[in-house]
Amino acid sequence: MDFYHDLAPFYDQMISFEERLDKEQALFRMILNKYPAGTALDAGCGSGFHSIVLSKLGLKVTGIDISDDMLVLAKANAIKHHVNPLFLRSDFLHLTAMLAADVDAVYCLGNSFAHLLSSDTQSRALKNFKKCLTNAGYLCIQIINYDKFLHEQKEEWSVKKTVDATFTRRYIYHEHTISFQVLVERQGQSQTISTELYPLRSKELIKQLEEAGFQTIRIYGNLNLDPFEPLRSDNCCCFCII
Repeated sequence: MDFYHDLAPFYDQMISFEERLDKEQALFRMILNKYPAGTALDAGCGSGFHSIVLSKLGLKVTGIDISDDMLVLAKANAIKHHVNPLFLRSDFLHLTAMLAADVDAVYCLGNSFAHLLSSDTQSRALKNFKKCLTNAGYLCIQIINYDKFLHEQKEEWSVKKTVDATFTRRYIYHEHTISFQVLVERQGQSQTISTELYPLRSKELIKQLEEAGFQTIRIYGNLNLDPFEPLRSDNCCCFCII
């Protein structure tokens, strides 16, 4: 994907990789107390952030991503942090052929699922996630809360300033999709990097999860497991149990 190829040189800086690591370990320790797992798939692992967090907490982790550039970063980050998740190149539609064994948990975080632009590909991906799970396994899927997002229709969503760069996230709204743009301003130069996303509303997501065969679906407003409020929560985060 050209979007992640172009973003790779700045990606870890943009997401505050190092600064977030300890805080996220505490967060996922809390999550794992409520939703235990010994093995996990990090679907859409990016530069390996959550694969590393889960590995540090003792899980055996496989991370998949479609971007070679992200996987290069992920492997380097894992070495730096002295953990050894397995990283593989795969999309969500072919991952079942890549895994050596079923896992206790599939995590699809950070709005990765929104890159699937049709209900057909979304449905196929969810069914594949379910196929990867052990009998008592669960799927955690986290996306932007598009109920709130589409209601507000903000064009500029956030601005992040670091020591040597500024990252501005912008959105352009179309009939069925949105264009997600990152304006990178660095060393007197600017670059806009863009990709298409599908703004999946919470009711659509829950319906698809039910159709994929998940029996218990719990919806939260974030990974802190706060209650979901359609027009107030920033995230839509579902824990889905077979």
